[in-house]
Formats: sequence, C-alpha cells, structure tokens
Amino acid sequence: MTKTLTDYQKENYLLTIFREHQKNPYIIFRLSGCGGCKEIERRLYACMEDDIGLISNVNTHRKTRGRQIDSHPHREEMLMSLCKRINELQKEVVDAMSRCGNGKKFYEINSNRDNFLKFIIMYIWDNLSSTLYSLQDRGDRLNYFKDLISNKFVLEVIECMDKRYTKNCLMQKEHA
Repeated sequence: MTKTLTDYQKENYLLTIFREHQKNPYIIFRLSGCGGCKEIERRLYACMEDDIGLISNVNTHRKTRGRQIDSHPHREEMLMSLCKRINELQKEVVDAMSRCGNGKKFYEINSNRDNFLKFIIMYIWDNLSSTLYSLQDRGDRLNYFKDLISNKFVLEVIECMDKRYTKNCLMQKEHA
C-alpha cells in the first residue's frame, strides 16, 4: 500500500527522513565543508519548524546556515522537538538507523563510519553544545544531553559513542 502525504505527516519526521535516505541515500560526511549533509539538515530544519507550528522560512535557514540553530528565535523548541522525536523511535528503527553499508552497527566496528543515526545524534549534540554556554565541562553537557534523551536504545548508542570518543580522543590528548 502506498502512503499518502497525510500518512507521512502523521509519522515521526525522523523516520520519514530516514526512509527518504534509504531510497536515495544522502552522502553523510561530518568532516566535509558543508557540516555533514545539507539535504538532511534542510529536511530536519523544516520538519522541526513545522513540528512546533512555524511556517518554514528559507531566509531563516540561510541566516542560521542550517547547521547551527542557535541564532533561530525558536531554537529551544526546535531542539526539544528533535529530542522528542528521537525518544519516540522504536528499537527496530534505532537498530536500522545505526547500520552501516556492511550491515553492522556503526558503533560496533572500529572505524569512523558515518551514518544516519550518528548524524542525528551529533546534530543534537552540536546544537545543544552551542546553546549551553554555561556548562563548560563536557561531562556536564553530556549528562544534560542524556537527561533529554529517554529512549534507552538511543542512550546505548550515545554511551558507545562516548566510550569510543573517550578512548580514542581524550586518552590521546592526555598522553600528548
């Protein structure tokens, strides 16, 4: 059965964007000059605005460059919308979103592979970090982030990402 536009509007927008990504994969590369994936950022931005009842405005997206929403007048509501939607995801969806091209979960393999779920988590983290100027300590920001995410399956992914970051990045800084 083919879904209508109304069906997609009722669906979690993260799931909708993920399905679009599965049909026509976006190139996700967080270290690129565009900050990851312009297509996903544009879709997220528009969906977050729509979710909180705003009419999507191309000029606002241009001013904030899509990546950092900290200059958006409704940044907190947009970020909470995204956290709400990630908290609604079922285990099977989180599992599917975390898989790389080889069928393994990106956080289970020892490589710096980018994928859809990692992109979404890092998008929240980047935007959360830019709005939490009062929390200087990474640990405090991480705890606040994990307080916003109630989905235990996503929290497991965040924990794995943090362990890998701590092992590979923070340990290297201490020994340098």
